Amino acid sequence: MVRPVSTVRVRLAVYNNELIAGGYFTTAGGVPCNNIARWDGSAWQALGSGMDAPVSALTVYNGELIAGGSFTTAGGVECDRIARWDGSAWQALGSGMDAPVSALTVYNGELIAGARSRPRAAWSATASPAWDGSSWAPSGRAWIMGWVPLRSTTTS
Repeated sequence: MVRPVSTVRVRLAVYNNELIAGGYFTTAGGVPCNNIARWDGSAWQALGSGMDAPVSALTVYNGELIAGGSFTTAGGVECDRIARWDGSAWQALGSGMDAPVSALTVYNGELIAGARSRPRAAWSATASPAWDGSSWAPSGRAWIMGWVPLRSTTTS
């Protein structure tokens, strides 16, 4: 029986017509890149100096690449487990999250984050966090197992 030497777990997204790979790695195609890299169709490239810990989730929101994971810095910027790439630099997304981000999606124009903890903003424990472009707020969607939105709880 052949056993793998290591396991590679990668999250993928498309941003600006490039394939983005996030995970737990230090090189891509021989190019140094900390936990995140981009494929331009011919070669791998780093996205800034990368993250200080693994990337577990990727999505695109409002024209920016959003990365979530267990990292606390992205490109040398303190960001507490969630950050945005504007095409040239990493930036924090609000005050971040208290626990690793394990899922990201865009739903009805909101960026929804799945984590085992709420963002640092205070609100009801029954609402999943949503980013409105400038701050975290309750999304109006229920949490399942304490962290993933299940369905809409608003009536309209």
